[in-house]
Amino acid sequence: MFGIGPTEFIIIGVVALMLFSPRELPKILRSAAKFWASLRNTADEFRDAIMNEEEMHDLRGMLKGGAVSVKNAEAAARRELMKARMEMQKAQNKLLKTVKVAEQQKREELAAAATETDATAETAGTPAIAAQTGEPSPAAAPEPATEAASPEPIAPAGAVAAVAPGRPDIGQAS
Repeated sequence: MFGIGPTEFIIIGVVALMLFSPRELPKILRSAAKFWASLRNTADEFRDAIMNEEEMHDLRGMLKGGAVSVKNAEAAARRELMKARMEMQKAQNKLLKTVKVAEQQKREELAAAATETDATAETAGTPAIAAQTGEPSPAAAPEPATEAASPEPIAPAGAVAAVAPGRPDIGQAS
């Protein structure tokens, strides 16, 4: 204990007997033992406090590291969310453009069909009116050369022409 051998203990005991009377010696030894125990308790508490402080420091470091990783994950999630929103907006805009183009094509087809129907109705209804009035029918008049020279056949009213890519003469409705 403390690097003290048996001979040193004997010397310390002899000196203690010379300084103190044998009646006071047990009281002094008890108080020295109490002091020694309190000193050990204080050292143990100090060591535990330091160990707890180190553990708390480690826990704080882990907590800060966890908070940083949560913030990084949140930032990454926000970036991904913004990318997804932008892609969704692009897809929505593309879809709107496609719908607008389809609506425009439909309007043009309906307008073309309406003009063809009107032209057909005029030519079909004119002979009856001409017969009543006694005038010659415009249907009997020759058609303009621009329509006769057209290489494409005219589609019936309401028919949609489907054209194969690269070959305009294949897949047309007739």
